[in-house]
Amino acid sequence: MLERKLFHLERSREFWFLRYADSARELQEHIAIRWQHTRLDDETRGRAEAMLRGEPNARLWLRERVGIRSLRPIIGTI
Repeated sequence: MLERKLFHLERSREFWFLRYADSARELQEHIAIRWQHTRLDDETRGRAEAMLRGEPNARLWLRERVGIRSLRPIIGTI
């Protein structure tokens, strides 16, 4: 839309997004479904599960850098 000059970029911002999971398997499944080039292998998942068993009040989370943009239509193009 920007290249076709239909919208003007008003603002762009990046920030850290934290996703919490109830289990290592849930996090592994989330990554497998949502991420194209990354996987949480079974060995790493097993280590995370072992760590969680040792720390009952711990939480497993994933941090990812995301971006958001605010676009405004260019008058007369739509």
